[in-house]
Amino acid sequence: FSSIKFKLMFYQILDIIKNMDFKMDYNYLQYLNLPFEDWPDFDIQWDLTEKNFHFCFDNYTEKLFMNKFPHGIQIGKAKLSEITSNVANESVYNLEEIYESGRGDIIAQIIEFWVKKSKMTPPFIDVSPNDKSRILISGGNHRLAVCISKNEKEIPFLIEKDRKNEISKIIKSIKWNN
Repeated sequence: FSSIKFKLMFYQILDIIKNMDFKMDYNYLQYLNLPFEDWPDFDIQWDLTEKNFHFCFDNYTEKLFMNKFPHGIQIGKAKLSEITSNVANESVYNLEEIYESGRGDIIAQIIEFWVKKSKMTPPFIDVSPNDKSRILISGGNHRLAVCISKNEKEIPFLIEKDRKNEISKIIKSIKWNN
């Protein structure tokens, strides 16, 4: 591969890129690592649509989600304080910890999502494998951190239907959707 051919190919690729219409939205960057007191006003809106439940996990397709949970998903709602007081240590849901871990970009994207009045799937919880008397936030730690910061009183969450009795023993304030 000659140097001249490489340069020619490089400039052709640059020309293609230059003419592409990128519509990337980086508005969320304005909220990156922003202290809570500087957050814009927004309401937390949840998407309880079954076909969108797979979005509670990163990189899950609808098919993968359905295969992983063949017995279905149950929606519950409970006091946020009771949820957080029963979370096992392995779940990270603290805003400061998330910022320190370098994942403030996810918080910023969540804020931007809700500022735009979009809906998000609720967190997914399960029984902690290390302590059956505690819960684990399997998906949605960042959404939970935003809810805690916003001082939400109650939040919905998703669980595997087979875990309903176990979760009910841990979180007493649960109201189950049919």
